Amino acid sequence: MYLSGGLKQSAEYGRIEISSVIDVDSAKRDQTPTRTVIRTIKVLPTLELDSASAAYTLKPYDQVYVRKNPTFELQQLVQINGLVKYPGPYPRLDKHERLSSYIARAGGIRELADLSGAILYRKKTQYYRDNVTKKVTNLTDSIGSIVLDSVKTNLADVAQEPVSIDLYRALKYKNSKYDIVLQESDIIFIPEINPFVTVQGTVQSPLKLTFDKEHTKVGYYVDKAGGYGIRPWKRRIYVTYANGKSKRTTSILFFHFYPKVEEGATITVPFRPEGKEVTDAIAQVITAAVPIAVGALIVKIINK
Repeated sequence: MYLSGGLKQSAEYGRIEISSVIDVDSAKRDQTPTRTVIRTIKVLPTLELDSASAAYTLKPYDQVYVRKNPTFELQQLVQINGLVKYPGPYPRLDKHERLSSYIARAGGIRELADLSGAILYRKKTQYYRDNVTKKVTNLTDSIGSIVLDSVKTNLADVAQEPVSIDLYRALKYKNSKYDIVLQESDIIFIPEINPFVTVQGTVQSPLKLTFDKEHTKVGYYVDKAGGYGIRPWKRRIYVTYANGKSKRTTSILFFHFYPKVEEGATITVPFRPEGKEVTDAIAQVITAAVPIAVGALIVKIINK
């Protein structure tokens, strides 16, 4: 243990395990099964042993395991960035601390903060699992044992992915489903209000426009972008909001009900591929026929 650099502060000093292989020669000749005996010893932070443990001599193929103290835990940090009074890292007070608590500790929301655009960045856990599985052969030492610290190192290198949150409801309804529990290494970013609306896709002149509170309809902003281009797919228009969420157009018969436009939103008008006119027409006819058929069935049942 001295040659390995000593024990970490997080080590469980009272649980040092030694795994010994019994009857090595017989195992090599494949005459008897190999047995493993586990011994547990105690060691002081100074690496001093008691008399019984000090008398034990390591043998070839012995493996020494130093377990982690289950009660030892370093600070777990959550980063609060953007328009809060005191941005920066904040240690978790407990494993159940929620989003609203961190915002309060950060001094609250500053003026011109866009609550609807707040976003959470969290480690890609699925990517981490795949990464460790694919590289497990690289996480072993010369005798085939898994090096646990290597797994921890890979976790620290995993990229962040954005997660949509509802900060407005989280602050309004504390301890609700919107007021989520944050995890270690989470990053909350609260942007400044974006006063523009972006129009892109199949329009004459894709551009950014200043948001007008009196106009929240898609058609108003599409007209400002020169109107629709060639072959716009109107029933597939969708609006992406500042927090990353999107809403699609709802179509009933030949009528399209577009999502509401807000500050920082992006309106996307997809291009309609060849042959989709017939498909759309059939879908509209089927949609119109369903309520008629249901109504006729109800009338028939009533008249019986």
